[in-house]
Amino acid sequence: MKIVVGTSPGEDAVAAWRDEFPDVTFVEAPRVAEQVAAIGDADAYIGRISREVFLAAGPQLRWVHSTGAGVETVVSTPELVDSDIILTNTRGAHAPCIAEHAFGMLLTLTRGLQDHAADQRDRNWRRPIAGRRELTGATMVVVGMGNIGRAIAKRAVAFEMRVIGVDLEAAEPPAGVEAIWGLDRLDEALGLADVVAVATPLTRRTRGMLDARRVGLLKPDAYLLVLSRGGIVDETALIEALRAGRLAGAGLDVQATEPLPPDSPLWDAPNLILTPHCSASSRQTRERVMAISTENVRRFVAGRELTNVCDKEAGF
Repeated sequence: MKIVVGTSPGEDAVAAWRDEFPDVTFVEAPRVAEQVAAIGDADAYIGRISREVFLAAGPQLRWVHSTGAGVETVVSTPELVDSDIILTNTRGAHAPCIAEHAFGMLLTLTRGLQDHAADQRDRNWRRPIAGRRELTGATMVVVGMGNIGRAIAKRAVAFEMRVIGVDLEAAEPPAGVEAIWGLDRLDEALGLADVVAVATPLTRRTRGMLDARRVGLLKPDAYLLVLSRGGIVDETALIEALRAGRLAGAGLDVQATEPLPPDSPLWDAPNLILTPHCSASSRQTRERVMAISTENVRRFVAGRELTNVCDKEAGF
């Protein structure tokens, strides 16, 4: 058996796998040319496989494992979607860290912590007169109630917030969440929200979902957090709303174009926190990614059913 590792889930992952599975050939191929050369007789591929690499695969390729949660770049290869190859990911590994990051951005906005940091640098003792607010009693709408959305909702409940989830279809809510509405009630939910947290994957149905019209439904004192993928929220409309005072603030860990170009107007938008798609970064996240990946390698080698299987047609 041969497994090509285009992206390792951990620093010592391949070494650990070689020790545990001495009869499997693991080929590390960090560059595209190396992946193309190695995949022809491979049984499995670990990493974000490109179309070029996939088309170079032989008929024995049976499994592709993405070491990330989002698989939109993988399912952009139509030949893979139409094949019998199993696609898995590491969903669930990133949720706790992303949820904490979301509240880090939110509290920075609601408590004006960025202003206090600037005052500290300037040795300026200045107490705020207005503009601060509590989360207690505020309504949070979580768009996308998968692992990440539920982790955000759980923390919102702990802050004594009213929480409404919105997902592709209405569903039974977890403890403390008032309801999970279907997408048909998204407009209604946005109008109620004091905070909107976007945690839905980027798919054909969600691309551009929060367009200019829907950004316009948000209350002037609301906050918008985008944690999952760029391309879901109309960034031009968001910038205009922030500049016009039709939105209290926003936090983007993801952008439509990454890395964000130096001339992007997002850099200068008021009351906007930008982070470079790093909300999932932690030692614990890496450990969970490694654990999920290793478990699936064990299952694949043993011929058992894999975990975290993705719906290639749906895109998640």
